[in-house]
Amino acid sequence: MATHAKFTKDAVFQRDPATLAASVGTETILCSVESGKFCDVNAVGGRIWTLLEQPRSIAQIVSGLRQRYAVDEATCLREIEPFLATLEAAHLISRVTADGTRKTV
Repeated sequence: MATHAKFTKDAVFQRDPATLAASVGTETILCSVESGKFCDVNAVGGRIWTLLEQPRSIAQIVSGLRQRYAVDEATCLREIEPFLATLEAAHLISRVTADGTRKTV
């Protein structure tokens, strides 16, 4: 099943190893050492960041969020797709294979 124009539910992501993160209250601040880009995210974004410590597919991210938050699958997918695209564009996360090997897109 296709989700975002560039993503499918089996697309796998992981934190970029050159990204620094710090929690400040309920927010998490992410900064790419390589690109100099940063992003501050709310508690849900912080939960996604925690999930991405290991390679996770979009389906696994949705499942992890639905275990914690009362949200239906369609809404969750719709909300996280642009978020993941933003993090990927800022080089804060990378698309990887299931074993964590970085993919070229």
